[in-house]
Amino acid sequence: MRDLLGRRAGVAAVEDTLSPPDIAGRERLVDRLAAREPDWKPGERQGYHAWTLG
Repeated sequence: MRDLLGRRAGVAAVEDTLSPPDIAGRERLVDRLAAREPDWKPGERQGYHAWTLG
């Protein structure tokens, strides 16, 4: 959790298209992120996504 919140988990985005229900449904989004392979080894680098939903 610390790596995820510190943007060091290696997961900065979801690769496939998200629908509005995917974005609005917390559990759906969490499942999609959890299923992703990291883009780099967690803890080695820091990365940030291009879009933020508040």
